[in-house]
Amino acid sequence: MWAEAVKVLAHNRCCVAGCTIVERLNAHHIENYATTQSLRYDIRNGKCCCPAHHKWGKDSFHKSICFTLKQITPEDIDYLNIHRNDHVDFTVEYYEAKLKELQQIIDSYKS
Repeated sequence: MWAEAVKVLAHNRCCVAGCTIVERLNAHHIENYATTQSLRYDIRNGKCCCPAHHKWGKDSFHKSICFTLKQITPEDIDYLNIHRNDHVDFTVEYYEAKLKELQQIIDSYKS
């Protein structure tokens, strides 16, 4: 559901300026969710991108920090830095609230 919300917020378009690929879009975690679990389901930690800009191209999120930094606003960098060490209790209530939040984002853009 996180990936769907990231794509919906991006209007199902690759975030890279000038990219026209709209098939098989990916939602990329800017901060790795394995090491920064507090941001795993945070939509501000996501970018919608085509497969080439996600993993496979020379200019992709997984292959170039310089490329990545060009795709992220200074405000988002500040936000991620502030929240990357937040502690989150992964309770049933946490997941239920996150699912509700993500569903509201998806529903608001689809209507």
